[in-house]
Amino acid sequence: MPRTPPPPPPNADQFAQQLRHAHDKFSKSLTGEGTTQQVMSGFADAYRAWLEAMSAKPETMLDLQGRYMQEQLRLWMNAMQPGAGEGGAAADNPFPQYASDNLAKIKQSYADAGGARSNTRYGWLRTRT
Repeated sequence: MPRTPPPPPPNADQFAQQLRHAHDKFSKSLTGEGTTQQVMSGFADAYRAWLEAMSAKPETMLDLQGRYMQEQLRLWMNAMQPGAGEGGAAADNPFPQYASDNLAKIKQSYADAGGARSNTRYGWLRTRT
């Protein structure tokens, strides 16, 4: 299957202009008085500082976004591999402190005795089909 070529990189100046326009619209919507206005003004200042930092180097933000998307794709591809999550190594256990508690010991002894997970008695299935 032929791969489609990647899209050309966006124009950095145009991207910065779009971000500034979005900021202007956002700041105009923050009119009012009182505590809410002060809090929103603080958020607007933080947003403005972030926007200026991103506008100065839009290629950095695009690079960050690209790396984020690639990492997400890699994680999903690993998660969808056959056998992923079945009998993983101890290092893959997100809760290693529970690997040796009493419930884990009971589960292991049940599995060693030939027991298998079944939903026929207490689950939503009452009889085998």
